[in-house]
Parts: sequence; structure tokens; C-alpha cells
Amino acid sequence: MSSLKTQEAQLAAALRARKVSKSQHDQLKRELDSLKAGTQQADLDNQGSAFSKKGVDPQKEAQLKALERRKKELEDTLAKLAGV
Repeated sequence: MSSLKTQEAQLAAALRARKVSKSQHDQLKRELDSLKAGTQQADLDNQGSAFSKKGVDPQKEAQLKALERRKKELEDTLAKLAGV
């Protein structure tokens, strides 16, 4: 199970256990969905770069690092909510 799918499962479990409100759940779910979309786009961009002779795009690399930071922050938040 991928990390984002695991986080979605943790978020759903936190909602069922009433550790988060519906509005908190919805906000965190939107963030997860945004991360998932950004990650998918970065993967596509990286696949395209693999065929390009330009090499690594610094802007895309910065976007990927920002996604990784957001993912880590979300993981930390979910861990706190789950009481891990």
C-alpha cells in the first residue's frame, strides 16, 4: 500500500473514531488529494524528462521537494491524530 493510500486509510479511521471532525477530515482529505495530484504530475514530468536531453529542470525539482515537505507535514498531522 502506498504512503498516500495508507494516509487516506488513517484519516478515514480517525474520522470513524471521532478523533477528527468532519470539517478537519474534509480539509485533510483535500490536502491528500492535492498531494496525490501533484505527485502524479511530478511523475509524468520526470518520465518526460527522462526522454529529454535537457536534464533535470531545477523548477520541477523544487516543486518535488515542496511536495515532499507537504507530504511529511501531513504524515505528522495524521500521526498525531491517530495517536501514534
